[in-house]
Amino acid sequence: MKYSFSKTTYTRGFTFIEMIVFTTVSAMFFIAVGGIIVNIYRVNSYALEQASAIDQSRRGVLDMVQYIREATISDTGSFPIVSAGTSTFIFYSNIDNDTNIEKVRYFLEDGEFKRGIIKSTGDPLAYTASEKVVIIAKDVRNIVNNTNIFTYYDESGLEVTDLGEITNMTFIRVNLIINLNPARAPEDFTLRSGVSIRNLKTNL
Repeated sequence: MKYSFSKTTYTRGFTFIEMIVFTTVSAMFFIAVGGIIVNIYRVNSYALEQASAIDQSRRGVLDMVQYIREATISDTGSFPIVSAGTSTFIFYSNIDNDTNIEKVRYFLEDGEFKRGIIKSTGDPLAYTASEKVVIIAKDVRNIVNNTNIFTYYDESGLEVTDLGEITNMTFIRVNLIINLNPARAPEDFTLRSGVSIRNLKTNL
């Protein structure tokens, strides 16, 4: 009598403990990968936000430089410069290309660099209307960094240290330091520019 035997193949599966270890390791892996992705997103998002703020500030500074360059006698016959400070500059300029000259004020307030405009009205013309203020740049760090926004020079290129001597000012340097969050990269970004007032003589 012949007997036939069949071979039986046994496949060993995961034990309960192995399944728990595998699940735990997998979860830790995906959590770590997810954390890295979120961190990359946050860093890139912040960098884009910083770049956008800097770009907006740059456009504001470019406009300011153009307005300062065209500073002129006011509609009341006043000198082009009203007053000058390390973080404030007030002058007259035609910023909207109409027939009247505006009174323009750039100033730092609560960490924001702003522009205020007063149009001349009435008969005779006077600068008594309400000032319209817009924000040029936020998160300005000049005070923390002990850096003046405005520095003034005379016709010979010498710095005007007596800020009351507005008639000697013919050239202005601008340094605006911006940082949305000093505790995070990127670091402070400085916008620098210089401008001569066309209606005032200068050798710079």
